[in-house]
Amino acid sequence: MGVVMNVGGVVKFANPRAAELVNVQVGGCARAGDVNTEAREHVSALLEAEGVARDIETKLRGPDGEIRDVLGTHLTMNYEGESGELSWLTDISKLKVVEAEILRAKDL
Repeated sequence: MGVVMNVGGVVKFANPRAAELVNVQVGGCARAGDVNTEAREHVSALLEAEGVARDIETKLRGPDGEIRDVLGTHLTMNYEGESGELSWLTDISKLKVVEAEILRAKDL
């Protein structure tokens, strides 16, 4: 599971799995891997309204340029005196492939 902490759109922490999964680096732009701006806007709206955005499916670009299906949970939290966003990210790309195969088989 990738874990990322950002403040003002700047990555303050990213565990090794996050760096493998999405295009983020400490000190870099937290949105560098975003593919779907609508999903990002949805997460931002939920964070503003509720302080949390759970089980959000989106697509993010990995460091190799590959687009991955990702399930994320995002939480507003304080980081060194500033408001930030803590995100947990799980690669669900293989599950989405299986889901598509099941749906195709259903149509046969």
